[in-house]
Amino acid sequence: MDSQSSEDSPFSSSVIDSSSSSSTEAVLCAVIGKNSSIGSTLSLGIAIFDPRKSSLQLAEISSDEHLTALESILIQLASDESLYHACSIGPYPVASFLNIDAAAAAALHLLPPPQQQQQVLQRAAAAAAAAAATSGGGGVGSIYGLFSRYCCTPLGMRRLHIIITQPLVDAEEISKRHDIVEAFMQEVFRREVFQKHFQHVCDLDRIATRLHRIHAATQANKGGKKAQ
Repeated sequence: MDSQSSEDSPFSSSVIDSSSSSSTEAVLCAVIGKNSSIGSTLSLGIAIFDPRKSSLQLAEISSDEHLTALESILIQLASDESLYHACSIGPYPVASFLNIDAAAAAALHLLPPPQQQQQVLQRAAAAAAAAAATSGGGGVGSIYGLFSRYCCTPLGMRRLHIIITQPLVDAEEISKRHDIVEAFMQEVFRREVFQKHFQHVCDLDRIATRLHRIHAATQANKGGKKAQ
C-alpha cells in the first residue's frame, strides 16, 4: 500500500476546537476515484483524517492482496462486540460533494490561514466574543472569515467549515439550501431571535461525544465482566 500525505490540503483540522474531546478521534474514509488520463481505470484508496495532525493522510490500494487485508480488518472490527457502542462503519457520500484541491481553495480564498481559523473559533466559543465578531471583528480575508462573523457557536463554525469545504453538487439539494437562506433573509425578526437564542446553546457535538464515550466504556466493561 503506497502512502502519501497531502500537506497542502485545504481541509485543515485547525478549525476543530482543540479542547473538544472529539478532536482526538480519527476518521477513516474509503475513496474511489477515476483517473481521467487512463480512461476507465478506477483506483481505490483510503483517506485518514486525524484532527491532531495538519494533513490528510492518503493511501492508495494497488493490489487485490491489500484490498483483501483491508476487508479482513473491517470484518474483525465489525465482529468486536466491545466496539459496537464506540464506533460505526458506513459509507461516506463522497460523490455528493465537489472535490476542491488546495490550489483551488487558495485561489478562491475559501479559508483563512490555519492559525486564523483557530482564533475565529475561539472568539465564537464565548457569547461576548461572538457578539464582537458579529459587529465587525477581523478575519475577513476569506469567504469563511466573512461568514464566520455571523456564527455565534462553535457548532455553527464547524458547520460553516463543512459547507464551504464540501460544496454540494446535487441541484435539488442546492435549491433546498437556497430556500432556507432566502427564508432567513426575508424573516428578519425570526433570524434575530434565532441568533439571540443560539448564543446560549452549548457545544452539542462535544456533549454528545462525551456521553457516547461514557456509554461505550460502560458497555465495554459489562462485556468484559461477562467474558470473565
